[in-house]
Amino acid sequence: MIAIYCGKIKYAHHAPSTIITVVAPEGIRESKPCLIYWQWAVTAVGVDNMNKEFTGLFIEKVYPVVECRSSSEGNYWFTWNLRINTMQLMNNQGNTCGEPIMLEKVYPVGICDSGSSLTVC
Repeated sequence: MIAIYCGKIKYAHHAPSTIITVVAPEGIRESKPCLIYWQWAVTAVGVDNMNKEFTGLFIEKVYPVVECRSSSEGNYWFTWNLRINTMQLMNNQGNTCGEPIMLEKVYPVGICDSGSSLTVC
């Protein structure tokens, strides 16, 4: 089942307070797609107001943490703590970039926590 979350990414001058949308079209499950959308205020190479679409797959780590990784986006990925709905942008060295992103589930309402595996209601 599709799940949609929204929050604000705050990463220096690249995204000072930018809306970010996370879509899990097949739910939050291992090897299922994760789509993340936001707009860079300015990219690392100086391009202003560039829309960004990150397309990856969920990788379950130690519950409740999952990662969203992409084979085409080698520069960064996202970690997501499902218990507290906080996502973090990570660089390719594994360092955090910017502030934690507090996510709010906007569709559908409710998340099932089965304790050791990922299930979206």
